[in-house]
Amino acid sequence: MNRPFAAALAGFLLFNLLLALAVLSNPSLTFFQDYLSSYGNPLAPSAPFFNYGCMFAGMIVVGVFYLLRKSATGKLGTAACAAGMLSGIALLGVGLFPTTTPPHYTFSFAYFALAGIAVLAFTVSNARKKGYANLLFALGALQVLLSAAFLFAEISRQFAPFFETVTVFAFEAWVLAAAYLSGKVR
Repeated sequence: MNRPFAAALAGFLLFNLLLALAVLSNPSLTFFQDYLSSYGNPLAPSAPFFNYGCMFAGMIVVGVFYLLRKSATGKLGTAACAAGMLSGIALLGVGLFPTTTPPHYTFSFAYFALAGIAVLAFTVSNARKKGYANLLFALGALQVLLSAAFLFAEISRQFAPFFETVTVFAFEAWVLAAAYLSGKVR
């Protein structure tokens, strides 16, 4: 198992385990109908699970994109890895500053924006590598479309929590695929 994939898999399992514990510990919220950040409200029983999950996942995202820089192609690939590492720092900030604090929304917006930029730039920079092209392009396109849908949903106040949740899972899938393929494609 290659190092980027091992780190991505560990982050995926840890974050989703803590997210599941957050969801199970807070029956007053409805998954897909409430914002994920609602689970991090300091007054909620789910707060430690969600907030630590974001902090741990953020640190791991930084590490995964640091390791992915070896398989990045050109300046665009390097910029993609930098954006990915910054998205991890922003995710760490989401956990450090719960939904009741003003910095939370800045970190949340930065996470989604930087994750979308990282996905798009890394996918485009590696589009000519045969093993990367199909899967990463499909997952990258899905991530970008979901990010756009989330932005529209947030503006229109229609289905925003649903698109937020789906966008997070799409980013997880893309990171797992990119990390896995980094050990298969040179």
